[in-house]
Amino acid sequence: MSSSPDLAPQFCQATAAPVARSIQPLFGVSSGAPAYNTDRLNLRAAFELSLSNGEPLLTQTVGFVGSSARFQVPGGVLTDGSYRVRVRAEDGAAVSEWLPWCVFTVNASGAVPTPGVPAALRISAGPYAGFQQCGAVSGAPVVGTRDSLTFAASPAPQTIGLNYPNLSSTFEIGHPGQDPLIRKTEAIWPGGRVFGTGVAPGTLTPGPYQFRVRAEDGNVVSAWSSWCAFTVTG
Repeated sequence: MSSSPDLAPQFCQATAAPVARSIQPLFGVSSGAPAYNTDRLNLRAAFELSLSNGEPLLTQTVGFVGSSARFQVPGGVLTDGSYRVRVRAEDGAAVSEWLPWCVFTVNASGAVPTPGVPAALRISAGPYAGFQQCGAVSGAPVVGTRDSLTFAASPAPQTIGLNYPNLSSTFEIGHPGQDPLIRKTEAIWPGGRVFGTGVAPGTLTPGPYQFRVRAEDGNVVSAWSSWCAFTVTG
């Protein structure tokens, strides 16, 4: 589900229930690998929408384009509140089982909720080095003073797909127990799924460091993430 075609989708399987910032959210479903349905030229998806108490609102059937089908709720159906949606595949009289209900909330009143705390903090020593995860059992990340560093984190599930027009993140980097040496605010990366910032080679001298990050949209800010300890070598 997404609040509009321009925003990243929120998934019903996520730990946080999706939140629509529009009264006309867009729902999508996949039929699986296209090869499974090459002989089903009339394959369609039936979306069933109801209030959270089970009172039905509408059922809409749409065709698949490739392996996906999308349905946008028309105006005048939803207001702020709690709802649920489910979907099944249909090909004439042949129908699949219904997928489990997906409970979601509509909050289109304009009140911007506080972004969730970023997670999955990580560091890369260069464009081809991959990322070292903070909190990994293998130990704290280690990078070199001459590396071109990238610090990254993932938006919280309840933040992805919400209508934050100026979503960004602030990173603080410094030595443990001291004021941050670096404080940088960067817009979320294209695609809406990564917070990141870079540090040029030679900026950090050898020694122990830590960094943390928070999500921001104007005056609405999340709490800080936990500190991620890392080491810079010579």
